[in-house]
Amino acid sequence: MMEIWITLPADFDTRLAAFKERLFGTPVPGATAELSYDAETAKFSFRGQYLSVPLSSNQAVVAAALFSEERELGSWLEEEEVYRDFFKATDKSFYNAVRALNAAFEERFGIEAFKYAKNRARVQIEIISKK
Repeated sequence: MMEIWITLPADFDTRLAAFKERLFGTPVPGATAELSYDAETAKFSFRGQYLSVPLSSNQAVVAAALFSEERELGSWLEEEEVYRDFFKATDKSFYNAVRALNAAFEERFGIEAFKYAKNRARVQIEIISKK
């Protein structure tokens, strides 16, 4: 038996999402041509670059919920929807998770990708698309 290994380019995820959007005429749930999130690896892909968050963290819980297939990208996520899934829950767990995600995005990509307002958060598609 022979094994074949294929190396994919770093921006493969974003290219694939853009191709599917052109092919099917609608955005792929949980992804834009600019930004996607893989819940299994807790890794974001943004314009060919990657950002990992700790897999067993509240950040990963919030990110997985924001990018789930059931949720329209850019819609508001309420704290109550994910609070029971947090690894360590306190009064500020949701706020801290969103703040940590934004800090990581700011450091890596120079953008604030998530909007937080009164115990809810969303992906800022308008910011991601412009940058």
